[in-house]
Amino acid sequence: MDPRVRGRIDGLELARSRADVVRAACEGLAYAARHCFEAAGLSGEVAVCGGGTGSAAWARIFADVIGRPLRVARGPEVGARGAALAAARRFGVAVDEAAWTAGTRAYEPSPRRDAAGHDERYARYLADVARLREDADRSMRCHRDF
Repeated sequence: MDPRVRGRIDGLELARSRADVVRAACEGLAYAARHCFEAAGLSGEVAVCGGGTGSAAWARIFADVIGRPLRVARGPEVGARGAALAAARRFGVAVDEAAWTAGTRAYEPSPRRDAAGHDERYARYLADVARLREDADRSMRCHRDF
């Protein structure tokens, strides 16, 4: 996360619809999540809750972009449940994680996910993030000089 970097939508044309812009925003969030997972060295299934998880379309986009299974966690108190599991892992307390993390729905990445161009657009996203960070760093150095 870098508070100096701002969002943007590239390639917007008059022929695009609201649905196109919403899909682009969903894909952008998924690219950012994929970036975080990769930077943290995380792999495997991803459990999600709240927000966009109520939308099957959002969940499918997310699973396709991150290229791994997405499981919608069941409530109640999903956040507290996750915090308790993290603490149990940290302190070596045995917990039936399968029971605690059983989901309500699961979404697998589409077998044709690569045909959708997600990997190519993700590579472009990474290049854009690197360039924007360089621009922000340069801007901050310039402001410090005054």
